[in-house]
Amino acid sequence: QHTVRVSADGGGIARAYGVVLEGAGPGVVWDSISMVGAFTPRMLAADEAHFAGQLAHRDPALVVLSFGGNALRRLIGGAVDEPRFAGETAEVLARVRRAVPRAACLLLGITDHAQSGTATVERHHVEAIVRAQRAAAARTGCAFWDSLGAMGGAGSFEEWQRLGLASTGGQPLPPRGRGVLARRLPPAPAHAGGVSPPARR
Repeated sequence: QHTVRVSADGGGIARAYGVVLEGAGPGVVWDSISMVGAFTPRMLAADEAHFAGQLAHRDPALVVLSFGGNALRRLIGGAVDEPRFAGETAEVLARVRRAVPRAACLLLGITDHAQSGTATVERHHVEAIVRAQRAAAARTGCAFWDSLGAMGGAGSFEEWQRLGLASTGGQPLPPRGRGVLARRLPPAPAHAGGVSPPARR
């Protein structure tokens, strides 16, 4: 219904980091920062001050982070171990907390995998990443939701494939599987179901 035209008049290099087009409300605004092939070190390589400024500008009530599947291949290849990945994850969460201290934060644990890239994933690999994520969330006062537990635990990927809820590639869930998983997410943080309540400040 509307057209927006943006032009740079300074004559130099222009960088646009985003455009916000919102109504007066009421409603929920969901901003997504998607990083295809994201690894934790790539998130930590971003300029922290810029990252903080972007988050603070949007002033979110809740920040949800969902990553870690690519860390499986790093774990399998020996590039990272469970304690180091827990530390990396905790630092990402800590940056979010520093940037928007009034916001609640939620870390979604990884789903079950059969593969990560070309690497074959075994149960203990997935469990190690989930333990690291849970520990990082507890360390930084973020809520944690156990996606693996919601699927049925390590090794459930094969059953989800049989039901047509998981991809044949052994990696992230397709839309139908994600929909089933989303409906299992409780409407509010609670101690049950693998969710830790966010810290109160």
